[in-house]
Amino acid sequence: MESAINATTARVTFNKAVPSGVDFTNFDIDGGLTITNVEFSSDRKTATITSSSDFTRNQEYKVSVFGVKDAEGNEYPEVTGAFTWEVAEGVTVALEASTLDQGQTVGLTVKDEAGKDVKDAVVEIESYNTNIVGVSGSGSAPSNVKVTAKNLAGTADVVVKTTLPDGSVLSNTFKVTVKEAVTTISNAGYTLKAASALGLAEANTVAFKEFGSAKTSLVEGSSTVQLIAFGETNGNPDTANIDFEEVTRVVSSNPVVATAVLNDSDIDVTPLRQGSTTITVTMKDGSRKTFPITVTAQPELKTIGVDATTISLSDENRSDSSNLTFHEGVDGATFKVTALDQFNKEIGFGTTGKVTVSSSTDGIKLYQDGVTADNLTTVTQGDQLVAGDNTIEFDGSEAEVHVVASKDTPVRNARVTVNYFAKTTDTQPTATKTITVNVADVDPTVSTSAIDVVTVSEIDANAQNVKGVESEFDFSATEVYALDSKGNRLELLTDATVAGKAPTATIATENASDKFVAVTDDTVGFKNVNHALTYLRSANTVNVEVVADGVKKVLPITYKNSAVVPNKATVSTTATSIKLANTVDSISFEDLIFGQADFEQLILDNALDAASDTESHIIGTLKNAKNGGYKYNKPLVSILGTDGKSLATGINVYGGAVTEFTANTWNNAVVNELKGLDTPATFTTDEFEVEFMVANVNDSSTITDGTNPLANLSAVDLSSEVKPVTGKATTFTLVVTGIYTKDSVVNIEGGAPTTAQKAAHNLLAAPAQLNVSVSAE
Repeated sequence: MESAINATTARVTFNKAVPSGVDFTNFDIDGGLTITNVEFSSDRKTATITSSSDFTRNQEYKVSVFGVKDAEGNEYPEVTGAFTWEVAEGVTVALEASTLDQGQTVGLTVKDEAGKDVKDAVVEIESYNTNIVGVSGSGSAPSNVKVTAKNLAGTADVVVKTTLPDGSVLSNTFKVTVKEAVTTISNAGYTLKAASALGLAEANTVAFKEFGSAKTSLVEGSSTVQLIAFGETNGNPDTANIDFEEVTRVVSSNPVVATAVLNDSDIDVTPLRQGSTTITVTMKDGSRKTFPITVTAQPELKTIGVDATTISLSDENRSDSSNLTFHEGVDGATFKVTALDQFNKEIGFGTTGKVTVSSSTDGIKLYQDGVTADNLTTVTQGDQLVAGDNTIEFDGSEAEVHVVASKDTPVRNARVTVNYFAKTTDTQPTATKTITVNVADVDPTVSTSAIDVVTVSEIDANAQNVKGVESEFDFSATEVYALDSKGNRLELLTDATVAGKAPTATIATENASDKFVAVTDDTVGFKNVNHALTYLRSANTVNVEVVADGVKKVLPITYKNSAVVPNKATVSTTATSIKLANTVDSISFEDLIFGQADFEQLILDNALDAASDTESHIIGTLKNAKNGGYKYNKPLVSILGTDGKSLATGINVYGGAVTEFTANTWNNAVVNELKGLDTPATFTTDEFEVEFMVANVNDSSTITDGTNPLANLSAVDLSSEVKPVTGKATTFTLVVTGIYTKDSVVNIEGGAPTTAQKAAHNLLAAPAQLNVSVSAE
């Protein structure tokens, strides 16, 4: 049984539940119309069908349902039914609402006495006070007419003249009331810093929450800073930090700890002494905001630290049998002494205390200044630390001490004692650190049995953002030692001048064709660090062969990319129906697949990009945005990053420039700068490539290159467009076979990749397909 609901929808009732998998492609309608969407009831016995254009009054339409199969795959016979769209007497014109919030937009309806829409009517509309109420869509169908409340409270008359299809005219006057604005502002975080030091991370609330860092404590006696607070207005993030110009009062609950003073539109905070306080800010509207602040004590020198607990040396180094020189790591070693405050952070040593260093045996000697790898004979007596003259000097927060072995004097479990005295006159140390030293007896005449390479175990394409990690490593400059059969160090080979002794490095044969890493001029690194930063999705290992003094050592070097990049993709298989706006006649496949931004529903901010101070950038989506902030469909593609979490794409990527914006994106220049990915390595691309085809097209002439129909549908790509005929939907099956980070295949595999090589870069695990309908008003 069929019955019309309104001018574009009808209800179809079945005597049993329709199997899953049936959608609008299984329905057909005569009269030159096309079914563009079908929604089933929960019991799947009723289907609401949507037509590509309006039904004609008093015309009978036949609806056919075909291709429906039961659970065993048996196809049901095609069934048909009929209905007639009739416009009854008693047409009513009404606004969706007549009391509006500021900024609210409502529509207008024209319904017959049966409650059905009369969409073939024409509406003319006028506001008698455009400062309070604005109108749009005059002279068009009711569905295009909109009434919008301005940012001013009051009442305005809105006059509507509706011409029905039979020529009769209805006149209505509506009183529209715009309510007083009720604004709610919530705290979204704050920090204490100089206003002059604000950067991109403090450009707005979204940037602060995603990329900024809250500093809510100060050191007593430090400089005055500003309270920089961020908020959300009516649930939407603000495009700047809170302007305190409207503040009437600022109070510190404990002014002995810190004071807070209103200075024009700034709130200056001055830390005075250790403790806690809360700054309460009263706004002009009477609302209050509170900001707890902690003031910590002034850092004081409390103790020391050393960067070694054990040192192992040899009593001779093979490169100097006279023992006039020493080599770091062979018969000599250096440890660092660091001055620390009560928070265990480095602090300048100052002049009130002292640090002494002593040895438990004469078998090792201690030096501070003047010791070089050239010649110990240049060291003056004052450079050697001896009993009665063993106080070391600091350079800021650090001091270095050199431990040197004595020839033919092996030592076992000797102690180097480092004492910190809070005052130079103290006789008892405030803190003591000890280092155990062992010196092995070596024969400098023996040949090298093995080599010891002091190297990293991994390199990272994102090294610029990871402390203590490198993106390459030079084996010719690293420490490589010759070892005897017992593993004792004989000689530092790195600077050896004898042919064949100095280290060289090559990549192992089995790793010579690695896609990302190579060894060039004894340096292991990425072939193209930008490509690795963009396309490397999992860690791998290569073997590097280091040869020194005729001995080879194979070192496994792990390479990885700690930056989060696209790793997996999924495609929605739910049927998608798009009805283009009345001023638009086409949509590109790129916008269809990735979504088209609706800038009226987005939050924009200016001057995020230093290269374009007037450019608007997307920083978020309005709280009540429809369809996720997209104009038509939400993106069909979802991306997981290499961290296993959903990766932001399209309008959800912070900082996207509005000019020529496309939702086919996962990154941009603003994010690069905020994450430190703009130098020296940067992403090669921030877009995707999609391999897809269209099938079962009902009108191939509507698939175009933007101007003309495609001669061959196999040539369809992201720039191709769907341009439906007015009043008739274009329907087709979209089959997506591959999603790639743009240019990943050609940049990593080259110009002629094998099927397997190409598949390695496909983010989509398996092909996905869905039915699509696109219609135009």
